[in-house]
Amino acid sequence: MWFKRILFGFYFGLLFVGSAWAQPSNWAVWVPAGAQSNGSGSADFYSYYVNNHFFCSLWDKSGIDHFHWTCCCAGNPGFLDPADPPYAYFDSYSIAGNYYDCDGQLLQSGAVGFYMIVSGTGNPLSGGIGGPGTYPACILSSMDSASPASECRVYADMTPVKRSPNYCTSWP
Repeated sequence: MWFKRILFGFYFGLLFVGSAWAQPSNWAVWVPAGAQSNGSGSADFYSYYVNNHFFCSLWDKSGIDHFHWTCCCAGNPGFLDPADPPYAYFDSYSIAGNYYDCDGQLLQSGAVGFYMIVSGTGNPLSGGIGGPGTYPACILSSMDSASPASECRVYADMTPVKRSPNYCTSWP
């Protein structure tokens, strides 16, 4: 299972280093256009807490209980992990959008931000249950009563972002 995760992370790493996904060097404004599905795979819900009395089986799994989850061992950082093959419990998304120069000319289409969302709970625009990155998917706040359904809602910021207040170098 760990091998599959490494391959999955490597695949998406390669996806985002290509020129089509790179940030133009002189862009002025990034305008998100929506969430783009990248397929599905495995991810985990994590907690920072380490304690000999900690069992993440106590976490409230309502909202994500339509899958079979395995759990952490006492004394290790807590996590919920997909228990059965094919482990494709999470849908992956990137935020798609466009880069524009200061005159409003399209420079390049691309994507920033990457999210893993539990299958069947939504997407990064609708508040799906998940988090940024391929691993871990979400950092939970409680040692024994965390609720991924309430703490791990994803709402991607779709506000246009200007590179800097005085950055307006012409492109390219």
